[in-house]
Amino acid sequence: KEDSLSLVLGASGSGKSTIARQMVNSLLTGDDWLGQRSDKIDGAVGVLSYDMDASMVFDWVSGFQGVDPDKISVVNAYKRGNPLGVATMRAQIAAAWRDLGVEVVILDSFSASFFGSDQNDAGATMGHYRDLKLFALTEVGAKALVVIVHSAPNAQGRARGSTVHHDVADSIVTVAIDQKTRERTISMVKYRAARGQAQMNPVIITAPDQNTHLVSVDVGAMALAGLDISPSLAAGAFATAPPAQHAAAQPTTFDFEDDDK
Repeated sequence: KEDSLSLVLGASGSGKSTIARQMVNSLLTGDDWLGQRSDKIDGAVGVLSYDMDASMVFDWVSGFQGVDPDKISVVNAYKRGNPLGVATMRAQIAAAWRDLGVEVVILDSFSASFFGSDQNDAGATMGHYRDLKLFALTEVGAKALVVIVHSAPNAQGRARGSTVHHDVADSIVTVAIDQKTRERTISMVKYRAARGQAQMNPVIITAPDQNTHLVSVDVGAMALAGLDISPSLAAGAFATAPPAQHAAAQPTTFDFEDDDK
């Protein structure tokens, strides 16, 4: 859906960033995303990475076959302050992403990019979302914004902080983790779906691979749950690539230092 805001919600270590990167794979290749049809985009994906160094982002993404690293641009904001709060940096990023043809912006994460005093403040949270949408959908001209959000303690389906998160989203992908089996259950609710879009049945996946941090679809568990399995999933569309194929990508990356944030 164009001009949309989607959230990927989960606890720390649940794999929500990994799931978002699988979205990148599907957007750039046209592969199904956990049983959901994905239309390949012609443009690129821009990542505002506040929670992870850009080198790690590209190390993870390099595990996906068929993804062109030139179609991904990462703003390396990890422990470097807030580039969107500095007018010259913000304008530079927006201009570069417009030239690259960025169609989807991914923010990792809301809490790390929030420089207000209280995430429980509904007004401050709403203001941050409005600014993020202004940047992504207007200044960059992207079609969609995806924001990674931490869930509240002991409440995997509820965002940490204000309930505004649930009010503003067009769709929310929830990553719930079973602490005993380490299996993840991925579900999505489309609050403002485009015409013809269907709701997503829950999908069960295994824990992320320790080396590549990619997750493999647990086809057996899906079958036991009576879920429909697409041919691409059955063929292991998200299986981990052999180590020899994990060549280091040459990313488009913005690095900066902003001591004053």
